Amino acid sequence: MRNFSTGRGANVGLTTLLGWLVIVTSSSRLMGDAASGARGVLMQNGLSASGDFWLASQEIQLRRQIAGLDALDRRHRQAQQQATAMLEKNEQIRARLVAAEAAKKSGKAPASSSGSSTSGSTDAKKGPELNSKLADVTGIGEMTPLQTAMIELVAARQAVLLACAQIDRAIAELPEKYGELAKQEAITTALKDAGESQRLGPTKDYRRDGEKARQMASIAQRGPIPVFQECGQFRLGAIINEDFPLTMTISAEKEPTLITSTAGQSMGLTPQPDAMKRDYRRGDRTVKVTEVSIPSVRLGAIILRDVSALLLPPEAEDLASQLAIRSIEGYRTELVERRMALAIEPTGDAASR
Repeated sequence: MRNFSTGRGANVGLTTLLGWLVIVTSSSRLMGDAASGARGVLMQNGLSASGDFWLASQEIQLRRQIAGLDALDRRHRQAQQQATAMLEKNEQIRARLVAAEAAKKSGKAPASSSGSSTSGSTDAKKGPELNSKLADVTGIGEMTPLQTAMIELVAARQAVLLACAQIDRAIAELPEKYGELAKQEAITTALKDAGESQRLGPTKDYRRDGEKARQMASIAQRGPIPVFQECGQFRLGAIINEDFPLTMTISAEKEPTLITSTAGQSMGLTPQPDAMKRDYRRGDRTVKVTEVSIPSVRLGAIILRDVSALLLPPEAEDLASQLAIRSIEGYRTELVERRMALAIEPTGDAASR
């Protein structure tokens, strides 16, 4: 009887223990399922986990842009150095060509740049005759070393200014974005279910990053605006509405600002329903254009506001976007072709600086 009684008590204890294990296991599974479900809700609302933080897509993009800022700055500095070197080389070759042409007209041999030497040694060291087709003449023709360098400088400068503007705007908008998310009951409930340590971003104070971006932008936009020549026209890099990079031709005198159909669609430039349509003529070609207004056009430190433009139809894409920089009131401009630069300064009548 004693042994039977002991065995029965042991069975009862074992049964009780197994019951508690089932309860604990079930509770843990339910808690895990709740946490997993909560994470799913947070992800469905566009949030991504980073440790204990749940980040909005805007902050993730901001972090990527900040991480790439140093590389953009290095690219711009290298492009600036290369363009400066090509411009200096261009001037040196120009001076040598002028000297050679003058000597040719006078019937005298051009002065040797290597100093005095005997006739035999001079002939031995004589290089190819200088002329405008010399391979390293970096003139303003197509696909010269100078043109290549200036295109890279325009693109690198544009990339820095665009990234800095986007970073500055994203930092300013981040508190409001998280404030809106914190008001959504589904998100606050999901955060509680996901665990006590789980919370919304931001993960840090980005003000120092914003200051760094502004300093880089300040350096990039110093001095005149770099330009390059293509198909006999000078072109520059602009940033439309602080969010869209666009290469534009500097229009001729009395020509309007033009935006291609593709560029207009990319920047979300939609004409008003009652927008005026009119004919635009270039040479013997006439196309129908629509009047639009561009909120802002950034040219380095200068921001042009409410710029009137003509939106080209799809069939006139080849006419390219152009900027009537010479006719914008309140600004004084000067295109320095030999330096591949556009100087633009606001006058007292400028609407924006």
